[in-house]
Amino acid sequence: MKEFAFILVVLLVLLAVTAIRYRKQINSAIGFVRMIRDAAAPGRSNRSIGQPPARSVSELVNCAGCGTWVPRDRAIRFDAKTFYCSKQCVKVAIGD
Repeated sequence: MKEFAFILVVLLVLLAVTAIRYRKQINSAIGFVRMIRDAAAPGRSNRSIGQPPARSVSELVNCAGCGTWVPRDRAIRFDAKTFYCSKQCVKVAIGD
């Protein structure tokens, strides 16, 4: 039984070293298989390999204080058409 365990450990170490050595090629092969699978099933995800899922794009607004562009949902709204990127820009603009 000891011989079997020793052989198993040696094989696992060799497998781990091989996987580490050829990880780029293994990742390329996995990416190729995913690309073929996605091409064969057009209803599935249409994103590129290695890219995170696309987020919803919100409208950008210009900060009236510093001119930075920020998403509308993160901006601080002062009035109907005035947006600020942070509380600090609001304080500077008001003169507080």
